Formats: sequence, structure tokens, C-alpha cells
Amino acid sequence: MKPFPYLVLAIAICIGCRKSHTVLIRESVYTGTFQRLTPQGGTIVNVSLTLDSGRYSSEGGSGRYPVICKGSYYTKPDSVYFLNECMFTADFDWTLILSGAYSYTQKEDSLIISRQYQQAFTDIYRLAKKQ
Repeated sequence: MKPFPYLVLAIAICIGCRKSHTVLIRESVYTGTFQRLTPQGGTIVNVSLTLDSGRYSSEGGSGRYPVICKGSYYTKPDSVYFLNECMFTADFDWTLILSGAYSYTQKEDSLIISRQYQQAFTDIYRLAKKQ
């Protein structure tokens, strides 16, 4: 018996079992606040975030604090990844752009998205489904 058919079958099973990026966060329009927590505190501003079919768009605070813009996103059980599609000038802090990996917690109609930067500060979005 030749091992080739079994090898092809094993590869096909592995490819077929590959996990896809599933949307685990409830899609909706969310409103709430953003805060960059530092040892000195952090300004709180109002933000909105729309999550729909793996796409996001939003309005950030004034003065590019934060910058949310638009793009795609995908989730894993303990994190959400934002892939920003906007282009920006270099005259502000790019760590304020909603992009990359964040942890999240969702309970009923509330959603908290956060990310820590080198133990220096933490960005927190505290959001609720818009009524």
C-alpha cells in the first residue's frame, strides 16, 4: 500500500480544519468614551464605533484623541484586531490610532476594548450599544 493517498488525505483534513476568523463581538453601533490611562490620569472623550460584517468605522475625539477612522476587524476569543485603512499625516501620536491587537470584554450591551503600551499607559474604550 502506498502512503501517498494517506498523505493527501491528511493534508486535506488539516486544511479543512483551519480555523477562520470569526466575529465574536456583537455587531452594532456603540457609543461611549476613550481614555488613555497614564500615571497622571488621562483625559476622557466621547467616541462612537460601528461594527458591521467585519468592517468598522467611527468618530474619534477632537484633536485626534483618539483616531479611529475605518477598516476591517476580526476577533479571537480574547482579542480583537483592527486593520486601519486610512492614511494619516505625521503630525500626531500614531499610537492613538485604533489599529492592531486589543483585548476586549463584552457583557450584555457593554463592550470594553483596551491595549497596554510597554507598561507606560493603557488605552481604554468603554462602549455601550446605541439605543
